[in-house]
Amino acid sequence: MKLRTVLNHSFVVMNEANTVYLLVEVEAPSMERPASRRPLNLSIVLDRSGSMAGGKLEHAKSAAAFVVRNLCDEDSISVVTFDDKVDTPVPSRPVVEHEKAEIIRLIEDISCGNTTNLSGGLLMGCYQVRQALSDDRISRVILLSDGQANEGIVNPSILVSKAVDSGPHWRRRHRREWQL
Repeated sequence: MKLRTVLNHSFVVMNEANTVYLLVEVEAPSMERPASRRPLNLSIVLDRSGSMAGGKLEHAKSAAAFVVRNLCDEDSISVVTFDDKVDTPVPSRPVVEHEKAEIIRLIEDISCGNTTNLSGGLLMGCYQVRQALSDDRISRVILLSDGQANEGIVNPSILVSKAVDSGPHWRRRHRREWQL
């Protein structure tokens, strides 16, 4: 850790009232990536419904961009957005370093829409992950939502069951890797 201090005055007059400002800069050591990890196969599913207006959507977009910035060339990514409609601005594909900025721009351009078809978005995220499924990858769907589903499947138990059972290939070979 590095610490640096700077005063706004080099000298002050003795026996007089003085206002002195101190700037303190702290620099933490950079985080090193693990030497090796299994490649990731991710789908970021982002809720853009009206209930996400304001801070919720901005925080979700910031989290999604953070994930993209920290992916490696061996990883694969997809981005799914939903309100009453489900869109896939980034279909499942390998991560390429020089394309990260474009993926982040697409995420930053997401704006709020209508009602919340959470089930449609989640199931599309599961579908996108299945496109790059392999035994050497860790497959995950990252759902960024306030959870206020009001269209499609709205019962959480039914939705989770549907997502887990969204394909026999997925269920049979990768049950241990599935997390929601």
